[in-house]
Amino acid sequence: MTRSTSTSMRRSAALLTALVASTLCGAHEVNANASNGRENEQVYQTRVVDPITANYLRENFDVWLYVPGNGQMDVRLNDAQASALRALGLKLHVEPIMTAGLQRSFDKSTPQTAGIPNFPCYRTVEESDASLDSFAAQYPNLVSIRDIGDSYLKSTGIGGYDIRALVVENPAVAGDKAPLLLIGAIHAREYTTAETALRWIEGLLARYQSDADARWLIDHRKIIVVPHMNPDGRKRAETGLSWRRNVRPTCTSNPNSNGVDLNRNSSYFWSLPNGASTNTCSRAISGNSSRMTRDTVARHRREVSSTLALSTCVSLPRRVRA
Repeated sequence: MTRSTSTSMRRSAALLTALVASTLCGAHEVNANASNGRENEQVYQTRVVDPITANYLRENFDVWLYVPGNGQMDVRLNDAQASALRALGLKLHVEPIMTAGLQRSFDKSTPQTAGIPNFPCYRTVEESDASLDSFAAQYPNLVSIRDIGDSYLKSTGIGGYDIRALVVENPAVAGDKAPLLLIGAIHAREYTTAETALRWIEGLLARYQSDADARWLIDHRKIIVVPHMNPDGRKRAETGLSWRRNVRPTCTSNPNSNGVDLNRNSSYFWSLPNGASTNTCSRAISGNSSRMTRDTVARHRREVSSTLALSTCVSLPRRVRA
């Protein structure tokens, strides 16, 4: 074993030990309505060249950006987490632009009557469902709504949501129509994906009579839109938590690390070593089988010829992000 390998293993072991400590177990997320912990969070920039350490940080912390080529990493931490990682030898520097954006999300100075708290332009799960109902009422000849399954909480009888699909097609036009499935909000905290799906279909319907392209799509395709594939997780995220998974109990040591990453839960290439984790408390856990996402889609697979799952990504060049 080389000296560098030994050092890498020691640092990884130290990070594992530190994560078990309460300061690194997401204690700041225990009370979703208490803003103190979240207001003490900042986005830090560091450089991690050791792949073992990098993978561990990506699994267990809220990493916003990682560039494997040069090791650059931007990670969201509270004060206790930053202090603990510095004590382990990581050099952290506050990233001012992203930290300013993060802090703006905690600003409650402007009264708000609709939308996700502090993000009024994004519809909540309930507002999204109301929009689906509105589309069906406004365009009854083009739109129908289907219940394609239950969220985890609803399947266990403790609340939760129907997973609803909006089906857009013109049954008056005959022919073989290639169905398109559009999915949003697999990752709960990615607010833009559900809103993008809703606004796209909203625009198509509004332009059906005046725009030839919109009319062709609706007449000759069958469009199935699921704005919220993960509504339970989305409701957690709407409280301000950086929640991306569903809410299925997986982590016995910390309830705020529960959940399966549904974007890692499809049957194709399920649980790849470099793309997912078997750590039951990881943000990227793929689940103990690939059945969860697979089964929901499989019930309707004969209707679908192509699928597009919307996601957001911060792994862009800094000149673009700024």
